[in-house]
Amino acid sequence: IGGVTGGLFSGIGSAIAPKVQKGAEKLLKKGVPLTPGSAFGGAVDTVEQRAGTFMPGVNKMRTKAIKKWNSSIIDDVLNPLGIKVGRTVDDDITELVLKGQKALSKSYDDVLPMISMKADDVLNDDLARIIKKQVLGQDAQRKVMTEMKKIRGYISGNQVSGQSIKQMQEHLGKRIQAYAGTTNADDKAVGEILKDTLDTFMDTVERQNPKYADKLRTINRAYAKFVRIEGASAKLNGAEAFTPKQFGQAVKQADRSTRKRAVAAGNALMQDVGENAQILGNKVPDSGTAGNLITNNLLLGTAGGAGMGLISPWMVAIPGFSKMLYSDSGIKLFNKWLQSGQSRKALREMVKKYSGTATSGLLTLQD
Repeated sequence: IGGVTGGLFSGIGSAIAPKVQKGAEKLLKKGVPLTPGSAFGGAVDTVEQRAGTFMPGVNKMRTKAIKKWNSSIIDDVLNPLGIKVGRTVDDDITELVLKGQKALSKSYDDVLPMISMKADDVLNDDLARIIKKQVLGQDAQRKVMTEMKKIRGYISGNQVSGQSIKQMQEHLGKRIQAYAGTTNADDKAVGEILKDTLDTFMDTVERQNPKYADKLRTINRAYAKFVRIEGASAKLNGAEAFTPKQFGQAVKQADRSTRKRAVAAGNALMQDVGENAQILGNKVPDSGTAGNLITNNLLLGTAGGAGMGLISPWMVAIPGFSKMLYSDSGIKLFNKWLQSGQSRKALREMVKKYSGTATSGLLTLQD
């Protein structure tokens, strides 16, 4: 039986092995464990998603893939700072986001004692230009004056400390968030002024602290990317991970270009990250436990079906093969085969490992 199974799958694999989807190779390089459905898409993915409701291991492995993708994004963002928070595919995503936030804050705190800023002519001219380029009504003008008075309070005096710079940055971040999502044209303009003001201040800090400019630029770049991760994680609603679709929504929300033009053009910050991961699916599946139990009970003749003789013991091969293919070692071998360019040699190794195991299980049941 093992020989028959091996020959069957080897022949099918070498003859009609589908082409992997766009984005699969990049995910494989990041260590994301792809399932056959996410790797090949199309009918394979449709069947896999349906099977996940009752076949052992399918949904669990699809969820692992999305969680690993989540943690890989977080680590990619923090890597330039020499930080890694992810450890395994089972990491809690909410916890990783919190760790990332603390790591970013610490990176900034480490450089704060060494930097300072002052309101020079270049900064003042830049701030004036920011306000002039917006068309504001009287109410919006009053709001801008109030906001700018508060901001000026952080940079009063000849020399502004690093701690004051951080407080100003945090204040502007909160005020920008307060105007986010508004549909009022004047409030949108105020929000844009605050965003440009924050950018101008951070540019000024880099300009006036050339010795630490590269470090600051790296931290600010990581922070800008992490905002997208925070936005996606805010959409979890009890799920184990955020989906590529949710990440794409967070990217769009964080796009500060006029009328979201960067997103429309396909070049918004981290937009490609979400698009490349669309093959993982846009929902985090449940474990499929209830369906798995029903299937196993029926196939094994339990839960009311015992002794009825309606189910052939050979049908155990169906959940048995599913459980093996969608086990950690099964998916590892499958991914190894994908990375080999779907070579016949790697396929034979995978079939050899599992055909014998499946045969052994079936013979045991027959006895």
